[in-house]
Amino acid sequence: MFSLSDLKQTKVYQEALEEGREEGRQEGELAAKLASIPRLLALGLNFEQIA
Repeated sequence: MFSLSDLKQTKVYQEALEEGREEGRQEGELAAKLASIPRLLALGLNFEQIA
């Protein structure tokens, strides 16, 4: 019978875990960029400068 540690050592599990981490990083980067827009506008930058 497989244990949890056996499952975590499989290639499928490792790839799925890494894919989930990468998606999380991408979502975090997008959230940070979106959160910075109001601050940049408050500093007087226009939309073209921000883009």
